[in-house]
Amino acid sequence: NKLNPPETRTLPLAQPSHHSSSHLPISKYDNIDTPPTSTRAASRKNRVYELRRFLLETYQALFSPEPSLTANTTTNIVLDVAGGKGDLSWLLVNTTNAEIDSIVVDPRFTKHRHLCKSVAYLRDHPEEAILRAIPNQASHQPLAELLDDIPSTIRRPRHLRLLFDHYLVSAIQNFKTTNNRAAWSRFWLEALARARRAQTLGYAEKRAEEEESNYVIFDADEALETILSARLIVGFHPDQATDSCIDLALLLQIRYCVVPCCVFPSEFMHRRVFGDDERLVRTYSELLEYLKAKDPQHVKIAELKFHGDPAKARKIVIYREMVFD
Repeated sequence: NKLNPPETRTLPLAQPSHHSSSHLPISKYDNIDTPPTSTRAASRKNRVYELRRFLLETYQALFSPEPSLTANTTTNIVLDVAGGKGDLSWLLVNTTNAEIDSIVVDPRFTKHRHLCKSVAYLRDHPEEAILRAIPNQASHQPLAELLDDIPSTIRRPRHLRLLFDHYLVSAIQNFKTTNNRAAWSRFWLEALARARRAQTLGYAEKRAEEEESNYVIFDADEALETILSARLIVGFHPDQATDSCIDLALLLQIRYCVVPCCVFPSEFMHRRVFGDDERLVRTYSELLEYLKAKDPQHVKIAELKFHGDPAKARKIVIYREMVFD
C-alpha cells in the first residue's frame, strides 16, 4: 500500500541567517556541555531537542539527506511512541533535511500549533531569532538554532492514535506468523476503540474529530504497512509502553531508542531481575537492568545531556545502534 505523505502547511520563508546550515543539522553550536544560565534552556519542554540531537548523532545513516541504499523505500519511518503533543516527530520531519516519516503513536491528540507559531514569530523577527539562537543566554530558544533548516512548507507528522502495548505486539506477531489480514483488521478496530476510551491524561480530551482526519491513520492496511515498514522505534518516557517499544523492535528486527521513566511495579508483576536471587522490578535501576536483559548482546546505555537532578531527570537512554543481520 502506498503511504500518504504528512500534511503540509506553508509558513513565511526565513530571513537569511549569518549561520550556514550543516550537512546534517544537529546544532550550529558545539558547546552543548556548557551548563545553561537560562530557565528557558533548562525547561522540561526543551528536553526533546536533546533527544533529537542524540538520535541524529547515533543514527546518522537513517537521518542522512541521502536515501539509504539498503532501504526498501526512500522514506525512513520512525515510530515515536507515547509522543504526546508530537514535538519530537515535528522536529524530525521538519529539521533533518532527510526523507523522514516520524509517526506519533499515542491515543492523545497531537498539538503542533505552538511550534508553528514560534517558527512564524522567529521568521518575522530575524534579529530576535539570532539572539535566541545563542546558547546559555536567558533568551535561548533551541528552535531558533534550527530555523534555517525548517522548510517553508511545514510538514505535519502522521498519527497512529492507539495504545502501544503488548496487545499490539501480539497482533503484529500473529500477522507475521499467519499473514491473516482479517484478524489484523479486527484487532485494529478494537485498538481504535480502546484508544478513544483511554484517558491517559486523567480526563477526556475535547477536540473536533475533523481536525484529526487529515493526518490520523484510520485505515487498517495503512496502519499495518506503516508499522511493518518502520526503521526505528523511539520512546521518550513512554511509561506503560516501555516494554513494548523494545519487544516490537526485536520482533520487527529494527533498532530502538528508549528513555525509561516510571516503573509501575503493581502493573507489571511479570518483570523480574536476576542476581543473587530473583526479585520483582520495583526501582528505576532495576527497570534498567530488566530492559537491558531483553537484548543483552547489543543493547547500549547512554545519558542525555539535558539538565536537572540526575536522581529525578530520568535521562538514561537504552538503545540499539547495530542493525540486524
